[in-house]
Amino acid sequence: MSFHRGEIILKQLAYYAQLSDAFKNIVQNGEVDARKLGPLGKTLFEEGFEEESNQCFKLAVRCMESFIAQGRIDKALVLEGAIYNSFVKVLEKEEHYYQCFSHWSGLLQDAAKKQELPALKPGQPNRLCFVLQVGVLLGHTEVMLQVIDQWQKDNHDVEIYVAALSHLDPEFPPLIESRNIPFIHFCDESNMCSVSPVAAIHMLREKLQQLEIGTAVWVSAPTQASYALALPMAPQQVMWSLKFHPVFVKEAQHHICGGNADESIRTYNGEDWEVCPFPLTVALKENAVTDIEDIRKKFPPESVILGTLAREEKYNSYGYLSALCSIMSNNPHCHFVWTGRMQPPRILEAFKAYGIEDRCHFVGWVDSNLYADAIDIFLETFPFGCGVTGFQAMGHATPLVSYKANDTLYGYQLEGARDASASNGELSRAVAEELPILTAVDMAHYIKLVQRLIDDKSYRQSIGQREKEYYETERARVSEYARRFLETSLA
Repeated sequence: MSFHRGEIILKQLAYYAQLSDAFKNIVQNGEVDARKLGPLGKTLFEEGFEEESNQCFKLAVRCMESFIAQGRIDKALVLEGAIYNSFVKVLEKEEHYYQCFSHWSGLLQDAAKKQELPALKPGQPNRLCFVLQVGVLLGHTEVMLQVIDQWQKDNHDVEIYVAALSHLDPEFPPLIESRNIPFIHFCDESNMCSVSPVAAIHMLREKLQQLEIGTAVWVSAPTQASYALALPMAPQQVMWSLKFHPVFVKEAQHHICGGNADESIRTYNGEDWEVCPFPLTVALKENAVTDIEDIRKKFPPESVILGTLAREEKYNSYGYLSALCSIMSNNPHCHFVWTGRMQPPRILEAFKAYGIEDRCHFVGWVDSNLYADAIDIFLETFPFGCGVTGFQAMGHATPLVSYKANDTLYGYQLEGARDASASNGELSRAVAEELPILTAVDMAHYIKLVQRLIDDKSYRQSIGQREKEYYETERARVSEYARRFLETSLA
């Protein structure tokens, strides 16, 4: 750590102490801005001050508990979002998400149940509304749109609505409107929500009743779900998680997760979730050869280009980052392309420590369909993987290396395909290498498989072709998966 950075951290620690002192008065005046704890706590975590970061987290949680106890639910929901972004998302693990949300999810549910609201009318059983927290095109909304498109294509007897509780990306509303779907939101001309979180939730509840919507599907985001679903918002509710599963609300009749087609139930944190396979194979766009060449000519001709197309939080995994740095340090002719909205200091410092920083290229938020086609090898993150972008790579015959974990492409697609003859029911290396998606069973195996792909171009091509065939097989099952999701949601 440089002296300059050390000075900055000392100042931050002093500020943390001030906040800690100010927090002692929270019960009396409730005016400390606990949202400031978030950026500070995140910085402390990234700089290695994990205990101090955890103390910031605990203070923020206590502040939220105080807001809930005082009935200041708006402040509690705003703070929940700040805690989620600063403390929860820094570690992409099922256990971490659940442990964090368990501090306040039950309290928000209890607060919702105390609301004296009119009883809900039944609504039309074939009228369904997808509820988004933010209107933006990301992996979970791409999957949602894929489901909607398939329902419309197959002429299912369902009336579809989409709602957003918070702000909108300017490019998102046209995606809904072009499908002739009613879009409910509470945003002004700047696409920012014009009402508070609680007001938006209650206004949407009333709107769903006016439209006689029978089923509300909460799409993935865990924040605000504890309060909104416990009200409840609609006569029938679905909690549809396309990521982790930290929120379970008994007022939701269905809790739906991903998995393979042969599964019916997965248990997360002691609760049963119904499995509906995700239709992750979004339609591919044909890329211009010149666009691919423009990317590749930025690297030396002999380069093998590795890449991962994911949010920056997914890289914050000790195992994955260690494997990546080991691979790059052993292959000076390789370059690594990575994406995200920002470059976390911990990742940059890892690259620098291994002396590979000049060959690791941050490209920001890009056209993943194009980059999935331009790179040579896709390195799926673990323990939380890359769904839509991973399938984009496979669809373009770009070989992908997955990892044996619950929330990777292997976990969602192939968990049930283990060799029954394998000893103790475990997945052997030999079997994993022959699966439709090339899969590693541990970190050493992951490094070995990537090395073989780097060294052997013909092997790269054969794996790319095998995985492209799997993409096409899964693409053909989109109708089946969409129908299964609809039938489960309306059951």
